[in-house]
Amino acid sequence: MELQEQQGQEQEDLLVKKMFQQAEGLALKLSKYRDTAAADTGKEEDSAKLLELYPLVERDSKVGEARFRSTLLLECVVAKAIEEEIIRLGNPPLEKSLKGQYEILLNQRILTGKALHSPVTRFLFDAVKFGRITKDQLLALLNLLTKESLSNEGAEQLNSKSSFAIALSNTMSLLNAAKYDFSNQEFSNISIPHANLSQGKFEGTTFSNVDLRRADFEGACLKKATFVKANMENVSFKETEDIQFNEKVESVAISVDKKHFAVDLGANTVLYKQTEGIKYNLREFKKLPGYFSGLGKSPFSVDGKKLLTIEGEKPTEENSEGEYSADEDSYREEFSEKNSEKDEEEREEGEGEDEEYDEDEEDFWMGNSGDKKKKKKKKDTHFSFAIWDVTSGESLSDFKVPIVPRRNISFSPDFKEFALFKGKKIEKYTVATGQWVSYPIEYSSKKITNCDVNNNLLLVGDHETKLRLCNSNTGRTILKQRQKVRHCKFSFDGKQIVSGTVRGYIQLSDSVRGCVTKQFLDPDDEYRKKIYSCSLSLDGKRVAATSGHLTLQDIIDGEFAPDLRSNVSDNAKSYALDPEYKHIAEVSRGGNRVTFKKISDYFKSEKTKSLELDGVVVSDCIGLSQADITPLQKKERFSIWDD
Repeated sequence: MELQEQQGQEQEDLLVKKMFQQAEGLALKLSKYRDTAAADTGKEEDSAKLLELYPLVERDSKVGEARFRSTLLLECVVAKAIEEEIIRLGNPPLEKSLKGQYEILLNQRILTGKALHSPVTRFLFDAVKFGRITKDQLLALLNLLTKESLSNEGAEQLNSKSSFAIALSNTMSLLNAAKYDFSNQEFSNISIPHANLSQGKFEGTTFSNVDLRRADFEGACLKKATFVKANMENVSFKETEDIQFNEKVESVAISVDKKHFAVDLGANTVLYKQTEGIKYNLREFKKLPGYFSGLGKSPFSVDGKKLLTIEGEKPTEENSEGEYSADEDSYREEFSEKNSEKDEEEREEGEGEDEEYDEDEEDFWMGNSGDKKKKKKKKDTHFSFAIWDVTSGESLSDFKVPIVPRRNISFSPDFKEFALFKGKKIEKYTVATGQWVSYPIEYSSKKITNCDVNNNLLLVGDHETKLRLCNSNTGRTILKQRQKVRHCKFSFDGKQIVSGTVRGYIQLSDSVRGCVTKQFLDPDDEYRKKIYSCSLSLDGKRVAATSGHLTLQDIIDGEFAPDLRSNVSDNAKSYALDPEYKHIAEVSRGGNRVTFKKISDYFKSEKTKSLELDGVVVSDCIGLSQADITPLQKKERFSIWDD
């Protein structure tokens, strides 16, 4: 009986192993990895058998092939295949040979750069963090790859590509993630381009004839390190990048595809193009008329191909500190408990199609915050909006928009439709037709905190009648929420809603059913009772909120980005986040400098370290830019020897 049970268990284990091998083969195929071991292990057997793994795998009716129901599961299986390969190559016996095995999984795709935040890379970092992949295994693999690289290629030339360059780079990045101490070691005649060596320990380390193109040394300890005849093209040492301006910068923005950067200089908007590299390396290539600091949203379309500006010179009056404060003052007045219902009723009297807004609200949109008693010039009744092609700089469309408070206007991420509230009407403009249409609403636009448009849906925040979701084509309310909000916004795909409540919570909601899926509150933060804006990152993993200062939180565990929590102002014009909330561009108080900073990759309590370069020697290297050399020379941190 026991023998039968043992045999049955062995057959079951064999079946599970075979099914996982088939799933692994499918995952690698769908991810466009070349799996040379597939024929030997049976991974390429009929994928129809994988349907037995229901509900993990299903058949795609369009192409007639199996696919994973969850993309994250596919990424997990791919990472597991790479993990097993690393363990196999890093375990005894160590007298292995990789001759001709250039298509090992680790050598097919770089795991840094844009892929650094991919699920596959994250799963591998977790494997290192939790000890499934050990330092000894990675070190053994590094030695094996180095030996094979040298024996196959001889002493590498600086401009040549090693057969195992990608695998070497990935192994170095994983070893660094495992917090391996590289101090006092010597690396010679190898290629490790794109290696992520940030926060690493390289004190006294020698890099001789090493290809380090696009390697990331941000925050690394490089005391007394030596670089001899190394290729250092686009190597990143600096933790920040600066751009100086002769004119005052009003606002900044980063495109969703991160290929362009916009700077609002008041009367004009300057566009910069991001050149290839791991750090912000920008070059000016277009100057367009108009500004965008009054939009309240990114001026870039969701595909990064279009830019929205308001043409004409914008009035700019600042407070004594040189920072914009009209938003804050307006919100404090609007949400103050002293703002009586009687005042609201008086303001609602006579509301209608031709309702005129008071000058303070026009100042709120225009950006004025000067003396209210000062005699003001007669203002226009409309703004001139313009949509530009980012690549060519040509105007794609221009139209007039009635002047209303900023919180009462919004536009879709693709710039196809614009909506605004005026009196007791929604006015919607469709760019394709050039037509305005109006719909009546049952509530006053005077109570609206802000609005957002996405996928024919109109999101309306109201600090008295609560958050509501409307059809942007009819103005009809689809659903309401109980919470009173100060700010609300759609996610990039329009499937989620992020809002800041009057009680200081940041909450996430499903835009289809309207149910709340997550809530955040920082009990130690008194400013969170006054949330002025909130938004989600492109991947939906981080939430940003402005209150007394900018805060970033991880959606899963609620951890804060520690380096931003007390250092960045809540002034929405003074900074811009990239779509993944991995980098931030900050405008200096004087407004003449923009600084790019890297936000910590992990939202944990451990803070990132500062770059250490004391005693670094660079001898006869190529590709090191003057931008990296100059600031280091000024601080007399390292010496450069030239032949």
